[in-house]
Amino acid sequence: MEYFYAFIDNQKNKDFQLNMLEEQLNMKKQQVYIDEDEKGNVWNQLMETLNEFDKLYVPSFYMFSPDEEKLKVRLERLKEIRAKLYLIEENQDIDIDVLLDMLDYVESIKKERLAVKQREGIEKALKKKELGEGAYGRPRLDLPEDFEENIKAIMRKEMSHEVYREKIGMKRSTYYKYVKLFKDRWKQEQGG
Repeated sequence: MEYFYAFIDNQKNKDFQLNMLEEQLNMKKQQVYIDEDEKGNVWNQLMETLNEFDKLYVPSFYMFSPDEEKLKVRLERLKEIRAKLYLIEENQDIDIDVLLDMLDYVESIKKERLAVKQREGIEKALKKKELGEGAYGRPRLDLPEDFEENIKAIMRKEMSHEVYREKIGMKRSTYYKYVKLFKDRWKQEQGG
């Protein structure tokens, strides 16, 4: 059996595709599956219908799947079913195994190039750091000059942590991290 599938995101393209189907492929309406959004509900219906050795016509790779990840998943599904794929744009049958191998190869090349670029960027940043150029990591927070005095006042219950924290505009986790640092330092100074 032969079927047609396309992801078409506007009515003008849909009408064009339907006219082409009637003229060129001589397909009945029940053989035509057109998704109008990226959810792929119509694709899922087609997968319930498609059987081994059925032939699926698609206008182009983009209209088969708008993104690379879905393209690979859909090709793997067709391979599982052992259905055939025909690309109308190129006027040829597509060898799904070869195409999947090609996609894997392209993906591995992309990963290798990305890793090389990341490594180059890291080495460049480390070199700058060695030379004392640039700033790295999160910017250091400048504590108010009276931070320690205010924490001691809070310990004497002269004010609350929340009131002071909001006054200086510091996030809760950051504030308590610095409070803990001061408390730990005071303990060490007292000998234990």
